[in-house]
Amino acid sequence: MTSGERVTDAIAGIEVTSAREADSPKGIPETAGTAVKAPVLLGMGLCAAVNLMLGASIAMVRLLLSYPLFAGQAMRYAIAAAVLLPTLVAVGLMARRDVARSGERLKVAPAEWAWLALLAAAGLVGYNMCLVTALEHADAAVVSSVVGAVPLAVGIVAPLLRQHLPSRHLVMAAVIVVGGTILVHGAGQGSLLGVGFAIGALAGDSAFALVADKVLPRLGPVRVATYTCLLAVPMLLSASIVAGEPTSWRVPNATEWLVLAGLGVLLTAVGFCAFFRGIQMASVERAALTVGLVPLGTVLAMIVQDGAVPPAVQLAGVGVVVLGLIVGASAPAPSPRHVRPMQAPAPAFAPDRHILVADADRMLAVSAHAAETRSTRHVLAVPAGRES
Repeated sequence: MTSGERVTDAIAGIEVTSAREADSPKGIPETAGTAVKAPVLLGMGLCAAVNLMLGASIAMVRLLLSYPLFAGQAMRYAIAAAVLLPTLVAVGLMARRDVARSGERLKVAPAEWAWLALLAAAGLVGYNMCLVTALEHADAAVVSSVVGAVPLAVGIVAPLLRQHLPSRHLVMAAVIVVGGTILVHGAGQGSLLGVGFAIGALAGDSAFALVADKVLPRLGPVRVATYTCLLAVPMLLSASIVAGEPTSWRVPNATEWLVLAGLGVLLTAVGFCAFFRGIQMASVERAALTVGLVPLGTVLAMIVQDGAVPPAVQLAGVGVVVLGLIVGASAPAPSPRHVRPMQAPAPAFAPDRHILVADADRMLAVSAHAAETRSTRHVLAVPAGRES
């Protein structure tokens, strides 16, 4: 057997394992009125850790302000893919015994490749382009407040896609989180064009979560993360060309290489997989709530790095976000008789594997913009994102 065949068999093993996991009853038991299950809390903890790390990454982002934006993003995802590919093969090699016993061999279907391409195009490239354009026509506070509504958008749309009405408890938690996020960001000014592109960034970030909710149950976190990063590289290079960056392309210096490596390995490769796994254990709506912790990570980073104590209103906003998370975590899962289906047919999205991709790298471009202004208020107001 050639090395290429061994790699193919290894990846096939991952596919078989992921498919079996998606079909197996590993979801959290949904019993009305029962206490929150430990896996739900652990899943939310994983998602929260990723978002706190994203918020604290402002110090790294500042070191890339002079590097071409989309070209740097392409390098970041290329580094992440280079880390994830050996992991993908290693996991597949461990699953080869199951593949040999069952004789099964599943591959990514053409339709799944289309979903993965949409995942990269909407959640990474489209999101970044809308975000950068929005920042040219509106204050960072305005853009951050609009994009910060992701928990509410996901909390409403995800159940509708499963053909169920949204949970009032989780929607209330999302409203609390979004309110706290607005308190942290503060007020700002912006044109209608800026607000429009901010809404586009909100749509791209939400679409990233919702599309992942469709493909992650069968493909699994490692494969979705790997393939999304691979697909994002040529897309971001194309965006760099459209943005006129080729004239400023250059080899990163030593510091920029270190920052890009840190973003690629920690925030992208590890962050994607950890967040995907976390949302498998919780739910897409609960995982979306943890996006509100990004400003808290930024606040902590600013206190440590600059010795800047944030205003009381921003600290109050962080407290409101934490309150929303507590409300969301304590929301009881509905029993079958309490689920209100919109239609009788089976839902298009698997109800027992609710996935959110808060990809884990959320809004670093906004953080970079805020850092460049050297305004403590703006820096604390901006959630970290998928920008390097």
